[in-house]
This record gives sequence, structure tokens and C-alpha cells, in this order.
Amino acid sequence: MPTEDAKNQASGFALRLREALQQRGKKPSPTALEREFNLRYLGHPITMHAARKWLLGLALPTQDKLEVL
Repeated sequence: MPTEDAKNQASGFALRLREALQQRGKKPSPTALEREFNLRYLGHPITMHAARKWLLGLALPTQDKLEVL
């Protein structure tokens, strides 16, 4: 079970991710994030569900994915 600190980190990350997307004129939607991310990431592509979890603060991306974001 995630600790309160982990939940706060994921929530803060989600807020910063949504703000960064909006600042760049991108819609903070799971579908758009999945598409744009997978165009730039050379590893295994993410799913729309993973993008949704990032945007809602339910999960954090791994370090290699953070570098692409």
C-alpha cells in the first residue's frame, strides 16, 4: 500500500504534468499524452491507462519515462 508521502509525490507530479502540458498548448488528456509520449519514447510504448494514472496522480512514471516527459 502506498505511503502518504508517495501519494503526495504522485499528486504533485500530476499537477505539474498537467500544467506543463497546458503551458505548451497541449490538452492534458490521457489519449493525447499517450500519443505524444509514444512518438518520442524509444522503449515499450505506454497505454492510455498509464497516461491516465500519471495525469490523475495514481502512479509515477519510471526514470526513463520521466526523461522523455
